[in-house]
Amino acid sequence: MAAIVILLNSASVEIETHSDVDLDHELKVTGAANIIAAPLGGLVGCLALSRTLLNHKAGATSRVSGILAACCSAAILLAGAASISYLPRSVLGGLLLYLGIGLMLEWIYDGWFKFSRFDYSLVVCIVLIIAFWGFLPGVGIGLVVACMLFAFNYSRINVIKYALSGTNYSSNVERSFRQHRVLEERGEQVHIIRLQGYIFFGTAYPLLLEVLKRIQAPDKTKVRYLFLDFSFVSGIDSSSVLSFSKMKQIAEANRVKLIFVHLRPDIQKLLAEGKCVPRPGREGSTEPDRECQVFPDLDYALGWCENRILEEAKALETGEQSFEDHFAELFGKPELAARLKQYLEKVEAPSGKVLFKQGAFAEDLYFVEAGEVTAYLELPDGSRKRLRSMGAGTVVGEMGLFLGHPRSATVITELPGRFYRLTAAMLKKLEAEDLELANALHRFMVKLLADRLAHANEEIAHLLE
Repeated sequence: MAAIVILLNSASVEIETHSDVDLDHELKVTGAANIIAAPLGGLVGCLALSRTLLNHKAGATSRVSGILAACCSAAILLAGAASISYLPRSVLGGLLLYLGIGLMLEWIYDGWFKFSRFDYSLVVCIVLIIAFWGFLPGVGIGLVVACMLFAFNYSRINVIKYALSGTNYSSNVERSFRQHRVLEERGEQVHIIRLQGYIFFGTAYPLLLEVLKRIQAPDKTKVRYLFLDFSFVSGIDSSSVLSFSKMKQIAEANRVKLIFVHLRPDIQKLLAEGKCVPRPGREGSTEPDRECQVFPDLDYALGWCENRILEEAKALETGEQSFEDHFAELFGKPELAARLKQYLEKVEAPSGKVLFKQGAFAEDLYFVEAGEVTAYLELPDGSRKRLRSMGAGTVVGEMGLFLGHPRSATVITELPGRFYRLTAAMLKKLEAEDLELANALHRFMVKLLADRLAHANEEIAHLLE
């Protein structure tokens, strides 16, 4: 009770005295004082609001007031309790009355204009309870009501930070134009929910209703992959696990794959006890018959999901597609792709080969016919951050070549692949010898960059909603 009273009274002291109170220091000092006083028969002491404010209003704002109070107590101990009768009761009573009236004016009269009607009625009820039943019942009932009020208000906070679909949010894997169309057409099969705050029974149930509403929405494409991103979740309690268990049952009944992302070990342990996810320490599996998946990162989880969608649509690249298969339709006339190859250098590269080095002068770009490359950002501490992966049917290095800027990232082959290299010198030669092809190539690059920019703007717009 002493610790609770200190925390409650300190806030009032800060407001009344217009000063800052070090709660850690107050708790330590009070604890030490009680430890010293206990063997001598002293009572439990704590910060007294009325006496602190009385001293402050009387101008006793230094430590001398505490020393004088201790000296008076020691004097009464030595002289006997009868010595208290020599103190004028009217003075002591007047001081207490003055302080009490001041507090009543501040909380009862001024509170009418400062607080909401509910908060004001709560203050009046606590005052009445303290007046008729005592301090402890007033504080206890006030704490219970405050906790209930907090739970009610916190449950009204939307635990969903934002919700996106695969149409407007994708992984950092650059796909071919054909694959990109497939993912756009089937993007509504992917539903991403990023959660926030602390999840308990008051916020978990509205989340369950939102998931049920989306899964059973008759006017939208059926969801097949439901992502729950816990990146901004501070924690969950055991009561919310029941809602996630129910969510899993609903997903199974509707043949929806439930995918958990960014689970902290303590959160995963609670969900594992409710049989919602595997226990911590077991990596998320990519087996198609698993009911739930756990991934440490949303980007990799989306990449896995997109591969499954492309595999079902038979749109995964097998490595047998040629340069023309990937790029012919993008130039307007199929024969332009064959003419472009005359200006390109074919490159066979093993895995781990560095195509571009961050900061190097940009003098070429690559058309990816087969394989996969990844762009990494070189950090000052020597580590790398993955930016984007690009597979067959994509172009890498075009911004540096056309803008003439140094490379903004290091690009390394992840898988052995076949590439077609266009150098700055061959680009100038192409522009001089074949105006139709040069125009088609530039239009192709403009479309490529415009599509990427439009997709990025769409993602930003949905994140700001």
